[in-house]
Amino acid sequence: MLLLILGALPVHAEDFSVVVAGLGGASFAEKEKAVVALGKSADPRAVPILQALGGDRLRKAPDGRVVIVDAVAAGAKLTDAATASTASSSTTGCAARSRRLSAR
Repeated sequence: MLLLILGALPVHAEDFSVVVAGLGGASFAEKEKAVVALGKSADPRAVPILQALGGDRLRKAPDGRVVIVDAVAAGAKLTDAATASTASSSTTGCAARSRRLSAR
């Protein structure tokens, strides 16, 4: 019973960042491991990340961060997936240069 409770606890902040970074991994296995970890985490921060992945709005920026891309009137809004903070276009590069994270 204790293992079930512990398995549903949110991922710690530093672990969460590592798990999110796994979504930008080079192999499908790395991405799959990250998706499974986020899904099992019961961490509410994982929901918008998994929704963005499902909606093909998750990208790996040129600086290596995993970002969520949302369309806005002026172009694209980039949000750092691990921290939920607005990602500066000067540090991440434009959304068009970001690498898609889909399994294709």
